[in-house]
Amino acid sequence: MKATFVVAQLAIEIAERISRVMRSSASRAFCWTSTRAEPQRYAFCPCCWSVKTPAMTTPCASSKQYGGQDTTFTATVTRCAIFGRGGYCKGGHQAPLGAWRTWAGVALPAIAASVIQAVEVPYLWPLYKPYNLNSKGVINATTGPIYLGGADDLVRGNVTFYQSDVTKNVVFIDDLVYDQDPTLTSALCRNFLGIIAGGHVLIADNALNRPRPDASGVQHFYGFPNFTLHAVTMSLTGTVGMEDGFKWTLGAAYYPSGPSTPTAVTCGAGNTTSGGCINQTGGVIEQVITPTFAGANTGMRENRTVDPCQRTNRKPPFFPSTGRYLDNKYYEIDPVNVDTYAQVSGFFTRLRGRSAP
Repeated sequence: MKATFVVAQLAIEIAERISRVMRSSASRAFCWTSTRAEPQRYAFCPCCWSVKTPAMTTPCASSKQYGGQDTTFTATVTRCAIFGRGGYCKGGHQAPLGAWRTWAGVALPAIAASVIQAVEVPYLWPLYKPYNLNSKGVINATTGPIYLGGADDLVRGNVTFYQSDVTKNVVFIDDLVYDQDPTLTSALCRNFLGIIAGGHVLIADNALNRPRPDASGVQHFYGFPNFTLHAVTMSLTGTVGMEDGFKWTLGAAYYPSGPSTPTAVTCGAGNTTSGGCINQTGGVIEQVITPTFAGANTGMRENRTVDPCQRTNRKPPFFPSTGRYLDNKYYEIDPVNVDTYAQVSGFFTRLRGRSAP
């Protein structure tokens, strides 16, 4: 699915937390069918797998298919929890997570099938004139949690995503990047994404970002090491960090965890991690700083850099910026008496409140 933020609006009303085993349509959900007598650690949807009869059944009806079975897009997103080695959904039922909303405004121009599947077109929301005159370039979700990401989904445009519930989080289930590298001179300010969460902004501890064991207990990546993000992120009340580390103040059980793969994933020379680097081009604004790793073979290490667009007067639509300054410390000087290196050094020392380097 090659959707972009230029014409796609994420409008999913989340009912409960996504399964860490099966992935929603936004993250390439899939459903397996099998004739194995005892599938081990595989995820099966209830219409494909019978709890009582572990054998292949009739393929899922179109109304119950997960993305990946038909078109990699699912209008109504569901999930099921997987228990034990049997690989079946508890109770044999899918739980609804929400749905994509169709666009009912001005008809969009034809979009080539090579760009996006026809089944997705009704759910694309234009963000600019002349198709959406009311758009301000801001996507607002009033509830959550909200899950963002998708290695094949590219951001094209200037957008601010705002999740306004302070009790809910924005969680990245996979990479989220622009259609061009923002550090390239030719792509300066081509795209600019701002993400604001009422609660925390977190990287999911899932099988895409972190290793998981197979039936023999050997750790594997089902996605790829390292998390990549192009955006400026802001948490209004919490932190920008790891899903398995933002509660670290509650004790060691909440520290960023492992495990590591047999071949250690490093972020920088000698820094072994569980998931690699956090490669973010953009910025982080938060109320609380939390750890992203807790020693060797745990968590992920930060590898962040500024988006060159941040050095201009541009910003994502309506993204908060500092428009007011208050006096913190000031010192009145007579320029006649501050004209030597020693005097200038002493002046800045007093402003810092500590010794000059």
